[in-house]
Amino acid sequence: MEEGWRKYHTRWEGEHWFARAIEHMEFYTVFHRKLRDYLPPGSSILDIGSGKGYSAFYFASLGYHVTGIDTDPVSVNEASAWAERLGLPACFLVADTFSFRPEKPFRLSYSMGLIEHFPPPEQVRLLSTQVALSEVVVALAPTSHSERTLPPCTVPWIPQTSGSLRKTFARANLSIVDTFGVGDVFSTWDCRLKSVLPHRLFAYLQNHFSYAMGVAVVGRGIAAP
Repeated sequence: MEEGWRKYHTRWEGEHWFARAIEHMEFYTVFHRKLRDYLPPGSSILDIGSGKGYSAFYFASLGYHVTGIDTDPVSVNEASAWAERLGLPACFLVADTFSFRPEKPFRLSYSMGLIEHFPPPEQVRLLSTQVALSEVVVALAPTSHSERTLPPCTVPWIPQTSGSLRKTFARANLSIVDTFGVGDVFSTWDCRLKSVLPHRLFAYLQNHFSYAMGVAVVGRGIAAP
């Protein structure tokens, strides 16, 4: 899998970090705003598979204390260097989720584009690990619309729907708090649909019928208040 990720990241070689950061922020605006509903001021956050640190920097810029973990040392070093340049309260570590042992639990942990790369039993294991690390657990995964419209990923993955992701949360013994779509589908039909449907109805399609580039689920451990 690590070799596949290295090939995947070469797609953006030569493109400036800031340009990629802006594209990332634009695409994941809904995801970032939704997560803020579960984050009191000063909360601690764990970014699982933090990559270059784009989302971690967004939350750190709002005053949250962010820890990013990734198995790729190159990405961790790059993210750490930018955190220092920007003066943001984010730290990045080379670590594997399944063996990561923080000193104290986080308020919220999230992964973006990670869970779909694991077979179903490992997806459950990933979420079970997350709930041991944080009170609120969030996973974002691409749908078949991403598979259809984006360049192929060099790491094998399983497209998700809101239903399939919710079932995985249930298997991990998590209570589901919210489900929502992330990212408009890239198609002429999508543009036409948005032009004629009321915003609330279009959002309903995204959130309940997986008509989006990705779907996200927010959950808590069954024993959590």
